[in-house]
Amino acid sequence: MNGKKITGILTEMSAEMDLIHYVVIGIGINVNTTEFDEAIRDMATSLYLETHRKIKRSNIIAAFSRSFDKYYHEFLKTNDLSLLVDKYNELLINKDRTVRAIYEKEELIATAIGINKEGELIVKDEAGNISSISFVVQNKEKDITGPTATFTPNGNKKYEKIQETEVKLEDPSGVDEESIMYFWTNSTEPPEKDKFIEKFKNGDTIRNDKDTGKLYLWIYAKDKIGNESIIRSEAFYLDNSKPNKPTIDANVDNGGTTDEDVVIEVIGGQTESNIEHEYSTDGGKTWNKVEDGKIVITEEGKTTIIFRTVNEVGTLSDTTEPFIFKINKETTTVITNNTVDNTIAKKPIPQTGVKNIILVLISVLSISAIIIAIRYWKIK
Repeated sequence: MNGKKITGILTEMSAEMDLIHYVVIGIGINVNTTEFDEAIRDMATSLYLETHRKIKRSNIIAAFSRSFDKYYHEFLKTNDLSLLVDKYNELLINKDRTVRAIYEKEELIATAIGINKEGELIVKDEAGNISSISFVVQNKEKDITGPTATFTPNGNKKYEKIQETEVKLEDPSGVDEESIMYFWTNSTEPPEKDKFIEKFKNGDTIRNDKDTGKLYLWIYAKDKIGNESIIRSEAFYLDNSKPNKPTIDANVDNGGTTDEDVVIEVIGGQTESNIEHEYSTDGGKTWNKVEDGKIVITEEGKTTIIFRTVNEVGTLSDTTEPFIFKINKETTTVITNNTVDNTIAKKPIPQTGVKNIILVLISVLSISAIIIAIRYWKIK
């Protein structure tokens, strides 16, 4: 319609040398399609794009069925296309155009004249020779683009250790299955053709479980008339790196003792994806998340603690060397010049200590009184 393709037909046949079991014909009509891929936009159209209105598909099916029935009965009268050739050639889009006819590795460039009663295309070559052909024909003037690719999924912004996507290639001239290759890179610039060395089959799932970063999958492919394509997917986010173990900063030295709560800041260990820090106080049997980049230990006694980093995809760093410290908050009492100095203590003086001090003071006072009494008696 208006020089663009609106219908496609595919056939499948099961046959032996002298017997046809069946032929299945698949017919597709672009009815309400609103847009096409850029690669085929100049070649394809739809009823909607041509008429600018939505069309009920059931009406199309009914009209098609009536026409098919009419022309099929015409065909049955002669068992060939004799009664249909003139009508067909009036509608033949490739008539009087240069076409390239392809069959496996054989090809012919000629001008299309029409079809004969057998449905074969009649062509005239550059020397003026006229012949009929019955293999794949492509319009040389129209098919100037390479294959298109569909990625499923097309990119993934969630970091994973493994990313994979199914790649399907299509082309009006057919895809050269021997040509298709892929290449992973973090660049959005098309790679040189010599970078493509990994082959795959059309429709395969391509997997990446080695790289780290924001990766793009590039595909190289040719169609059966030599048009090339280099096609890029959206970005896949991969992280196969191992995090570094964190570093710590505390208000007590490793192996030291303090009478205060211990505050430990945990930093470092960055990788491609986001990270968290974890700590264990039981030798790695259980792990706890470090909140807000630090932990506070308040329990008295000896503590042995280790740390590690874990990234977004679950990869663990090595653990840190054990950090050991002791918290001792018991009171320290100092007696100086018959006074009790409790300025260093963090707790009240124990009751047993108070009683002992009182007894000492009473004893000292009693002895002093006796000595004074004896001296006074001697003077008398």
